[in-house]
Amino acid sequence: MKRRIDIDKIRHRGERIVIQISLQTHRGTQFYRKKPTKTVPGYDNPVNVNLFNAKNGITLKSVRCPEWNSIDRILYVRGYARDRDFSEIPLRTHEYDLVVQAIKEYNEIENVPFDIILNNDLFKLE
Repeated sequence: MKRRIDIDKIRHRGERIVIQISLQTHRGTQFYRKKPTKTVPGYDNPVNVNLFNAKNGITLKSVRCPEWNSIDRILYVRGYARDRDFSEIPLRTHEYDLVVQAIKEYNEIENVPFDIILNNDLFKLE
C-alpha cells in the first residue's frame, strides 16, 4: 500500500490556519521506508523509520499524536496515541504552506519496496 497523508483545513483566521489529519496510511516505524545510509556487504536492506525529511526543511514524524513544533519545524503526525488521531493543529499561514508542500512530497515519493534486495554473490560457493 502506498503511503499517504491527507489533511483538512478546519479554520482560517488571519495568520492562523487550523488543520486536522483526515487520512494517514502508516504510522510509527512503518511510517517511511528508506535505503540505509550505510550498506552492509552482501545485502542492501530497506530500513523502517518514523520520520520523513522533506526537501523544504520540514520533518514529518510519527511518534505520539498530531502537533506542530515550530522551533524544530516538525509536524508530528499520527502515532501510538490513537485516541488523539483527530487532534487539531494550529499553524501560521507560511508554516501551513511549507507543511502542505512537505506532505505533497511525502505522498509522491517512491517507497522502497518491502523486499530485501540480496547481493547475488552472497550465497556463491567457492
